[in-house]
Amino acid sequence: MRFERLGSHIYKIKSTQPIMEKRMPVWASAICLNAHTFQFHSIKEAQRFLSPKAKYFDYLPTYYIRRGHLIFSGLRMIPAKKWHFQTHTLVGPLAFFTLLSAGEGIIFPDVHPVLPLTYSPIKEFKEPPSRAYLKLSEVFLRKKTWPQSFHKVLELGSSPGGWTWLLSQLGCSIECIDKGTMSSEILNNKNVTWHKTSAFSWVKKHSVVGFDWLFSDMACSPEKLLDLIEWTVQQNPQIRIVATIKLNRHLGNWNQLIEQFLRVPNAEIIHLYHNKHELTFLRLKT
Repeated sequence: MRFERLGSHIYKIKSTQPIMEKRMPVWASAICLNAHTFQFHSIKEAQRFLSPKAKYFDYLPTYYIRRGHLIFSGLRMIPAKKWHFQTHTLVGPLAFFTLLSAGEGIIFPDVHPVLPLTYSPIKEFKEPPSRAYLKLSEVFLRKKTWPQSFHKVLELGSSPGGWTWLLSQLGCSIECIDKGTMSSEILNNKNVTWHKTSAFSWVKKHSVVGFDWLFSDMACSPEKLLDLIEWTVQQNPQIRIVATIKLNRHLGNWNQLIEQFLRVPNAEIIHLYHNKHELTFLRLKT
């Protein structure tokens, strides 16, 4: 697989094999399988060409940005509403477009996931003690799966409780592990049990058998997180996992590191809108 640069943040993937048979680049915000160029002589002509191609459009500014925005103003945009993963289904079909010159553009139909690239549609709340819950909300929205009320959840590195707050809204039983301080309002939830200790120490002394989900937003090295995930899956092959891979100091060798994470059975790695310089490890199929 090789990449041909088409714009500031747009790449064309060339491969001799069907694209879905190969692993997609983990840093990609979205994947389109059938991008193609189009020519036009006026803004109206570009709008007439694009409009039937998808239900909604998002514009990716690269070149001739003002002209691109004028074209975009005549297309149907994703409703600027904030979504909650439990009540909203991803809109679609969605297509992106950008311009390469005053008379040539690229349309990106069949986009996955069906989310806008230019802003976050995730519904925000004032109650959580941190904004980390937005990452977890985005995972649930994109993958349409989350813990049920009868599930038992283990959360590592939970302080101050952003992820814990979101999980507690689902009614599941949560054991959260962190040496840091947890929000008192979250601890008042009868479904939340807090162990004030090191997450790695706790896991070594206790069994992960019986837990349905493992969540981790710990500030630890990727190598330690990988060891923990491999040990957890070995002990509990049925467990589902959502974990943040902190790569701030490991950008030099991240590719080799990602390959090691992807050797975990049923592993997937994605880059969320709210990740910034992080990646998210998922194991949602067992």
